[in-house]
Amino acid sequence: MGFSYAEITAQAGCDPSVTVQPLMEANEAEVAALGDLFVAAGQSLQTSGEIFLSGTDAAAAAAQVDDATPVDLMSEVVVTQQSLAASPEQLQQIGVLLGQVAETIPVAQQQAITALETMATGINQVNAEYDSLPRVPDLTTDYLAKAALVVTTAQQEVTAVIQAHDEYLATVNGQLQSLGYLSPPEVSKGDSETMTVPAGEPTFSPDTPPVMIAAWWDSLTPEQQAFYIENYGEELSVTRGLPAEVYDVINRRELTNGEVLLTPPLQEAADDYKQARGITGDGPLSDNELEALIALAEEDLTSGDIALATAAALFLGLAVPKYGIDQTQKALVEDKDGDEKYLLEFELDGPGDESAAVIAIGNPDEADNVAVTVPGTDNGTDTVAGQTETGEDVKAEMDESAPDEDNAVIIYQGYDNPNDIAEATLDLAAEAGGQELAKDVAGYDAANTQDDGEDPHITVIGHSYGSLVVSEATQQDNSLGAVLVGGGPAIDDVVVIGSPGMNVDSIDQLGIDPEHVYAGATSDDPVVFSAQTIQALAGLGEISPYGLAASVVSDVLDQSPLDFGLDYDLHGPPPSGSDFGATVFSTDGSSGHSQYYKEGSESLANIAAIATGDYASVTTD
Repeated sequence: MGFSYAEITAQAGCDPSVTVQPLMEANEAEVAALGDLFVAAGQSLQTSGEIFLSGTDAAAAAAQVDDATPVDLMSEVVVTQQSLAASPEQLQQIGVLLGQVAETIPVAQQQAITALETMATGINQVNAEYDSLPRVPDLTTDYLAKAALVVTTAQQEVTAVIQAHDEYLATVNGQLQSLGYLSPPEVSKGDSETMTVPAGEPTFSPDTPPVMIAAWWDSLTPEQQAFYIENYGEELSVTRGLPAEVYDVINRRELTNGEVLLTPPLQEAADDYKQARGITGDGPLSDNELEALIALAEEDLTSGDIALATAAALFLGLAVPKYGIDQTQKALVEDKDGDEKYLLEFELDGPGDESAAVIAIGNPDEADNVAVTVPGTDNGTDTVAGQTETGEDVKAEMDESAPDEDNAVIIYQGYDNPNDIAEATLDLAAEAGGQELAKDVAGYDAANTQDDGEDPHITVIGHSYGSLVVSEATQQDNSLGAVLVGGGPAIDDVVVIGSPGMNVDSIDQLGIDPEHVYAGATSDDPVVFSAQTIQALAGLGEISPYGLAASVVSDVLDQSPLDFGLDYDLHGPPPSGSDFGATVFSTDGSSGHSQYYKEGSESLANIAAIATGDYASVTTD
């Protein structure tokens, strides 16, 4: 009967049929289908200036890809183009490279099959010869060794095939990554055991210190990094300490997925709402029409018409996040100065069940100076495009202040901003937001890889309620010391503008050197000065932001503002006051509560000077 295959492989100490299994599972059609979609997208972009992928093409491709829908594949192509701002030529190059990979897969598979067939023939020959001889112990040992030699020879041959194929894949992967495509299927995952990927679930978490995440990421090969991006994107997106381009790839994919998933049901809900309101016309919603319908629907929520209010609520549940997606996409368009932008965070269901977005202008990983702007009340992804335009002005002013240095600005819409003035009287959003801001800033610091090895100069700028968030961030475990694991404070300078207070009685309670705390306030900013007189204003019935807040809360609770602690220092003394201890800089050229970033103002020039460490140029009141 000869020797069994199990006996022979046990003697040989290897099993070529197991070794080739990952290669044999490689899906030629999957890679080819995705390559075809990239080529089609490039041709469409070249012809019309937009990417148009037919549902038929996507469905045909999805039929070749395990566990993938047409939406998945269309999203993969679109997000790649958006994250790279890729040209038609780049998209087609990616498609061609994927097509070349697809062509090599069956070649390598056939070579492996040939080696296995040769092995099977050799084993049969050894067994046939052994069966024709009398059973002698020495012969049994000799012929089992002969059969094992056939197996080890086959093992060497299939290993050579796999290594040659993996070397080719590594070359192509390098080319794809040079084009900015970090996570192609099969190519990035590898087809054999030669690419070492840690077994089991990843050990990192949102609470892993950023310096440890940065060191771990740097220790990985490009193939391993691509593996984690492809397979653990959601987990990576909530860690701190990764490169900006990694977050950008992952979050733009989430942004595009959200758009693809929301658009069909939103259109249906919009048609139903317009019918309930008696508005004629249907078809795709333009940006202007979406914005106008949202305003009408918000009014109709309290119309008293139950059917209309229900239709409005269903519409708003889809329209508001979709509008946030649109505004985030608008914010990511390259600015007039040509600065690259990175989507560092994006969540459809972020803090407070509202969408969140954090956008960098310029690469914070390479910047000498990083400014983080934290907005105040009634901001969200619906206002992130406008915030980003303001950030572009800050970046331009920083470039003028420090032309020989690399600068970056981060628009931090990553916390649950109060929706109105009444909510802004409470501290909960600031406390939760400050904790997240502290961790995020630690991540920016850990990921920064300047050539000179120096830490970046990080300035956090809080406007209005955002100044409370900044205050809380500076007080987190000795100003981020815990999350930095042995590092010093990540925040170098704090700037607050239009601040109603920072929930501290004096500057000494902040976790930062008092000499690096700056405050600006215009002479007619009602938020700054009404905070000091809320008790009198509320008593007199005057209407000001905080007087209004007191009135609103009073009406809701049917109590006097004094009964629940609304006094003259609702959030503590304004930091722009003479007794607080901050350096108060000039805001000439700005007025009111919302012009601190006005182009040409001393306020903007001073903010940029502080953010670049040019303290001598700061003008004070």
